[in-house]
Amino acid sequence: MEFDNEERHRLAVLAEYAIFDTLPEAEFDHATEVASHVLNAPIALVSLVGKDRQFFKARTGLAVCETEREASFCRHALWDSDILVVPDATLDPRFSANRLVIGEPFIRFYAGAPLRNPDGVTLGTLCVIDQEPRAEFSKSDRQTLRLLADGIMDRLEARRLKLKIGDAEAGMQSITSSSPDAIVTADAENRIISWNAAAERIFGHSRSEAVGQCLDIIVPSAMREAHGRRLHRVASGEPPRLLGTSVELTACRKDGSHIPIELSLSRWEEAGQVRFGGILRDISERKKAEEELRL
Repeated sequence: MEFDNEERHRLAVLAEYAIFDTLPEAEFDHATEVASHVLNAPIALVSLVGKDRQFFKARTGLAVCETEREASFCRHALWDSDILVVPDATLDPRFSANRLVIGEPFIRFYAGAPLRNPDGVTLGTLCVIDQEPRAEFSKSDRQTLRLLADGIMDRLEARRLKLKIGDAEAGMQSITSSSPDAIVTADAENRIISWNAAAERIFGHSRSEAVGQCLDIIVPSAMREAHGRRLHRVASGEPPRLLGTSVELTACRKDGSHIPIELSLSRWEEAGQVRFGGILRDISERKKAEEELRL
């Protein structure tokens, strides 16, 4: 089946939601139950229209979980700005020969509200179906179906965001776990939040030992007071001079020995809380080579 650029884009956006062939979820099932009850329809579906099939993320009154795309009423609603209403499918040339009309579930009436994401891309519909034709689908009915569809779209967006955050966290975990440099994050109170494998190797503290501790565990005792003052000023909003630059400092290991490091510092806010991140590189070998060159 050939698609134009607009439909190819729609399918690509739909794939970002990773919703096809997923197990039932109560919040979507509840939405179809409400739609069926409130609109007095024996069948209600959350239908996502894919490349060659429509998948029912939730369904009330229907046994099957998908149909081929060509038989889908919902594909006709993808490009409609309003709700698609078919009062009697047997009298509509688009659907009169449809296998879902002349056979199970014997669709006569259909109303589908587009599930349109914040960027205006339609993923599918919330639809209600009846085996009896309807002469009218009132303004109030349309508004109810539209509001229910908006609620489902909100849930789909929340689900996509959760997946996106999970992917980002997994990617960051992969990066930090394989990095040869120590990657450490801390809060405004100087407490360590994350501590990767390289930090364990360079500084000698295991992750369980480091997380929750004061960052002073890697700051030489003579420098801790000055470090604490600088951190407090930056946490209070003063622009840190170290941001965007790399500086050479001395750090302290668990065994009390000191090593030269190169530090790159970043600062951001997370849920309204100040966070600091540092990439710390052990430059002992580089310093040793430089010293040998000076001899």
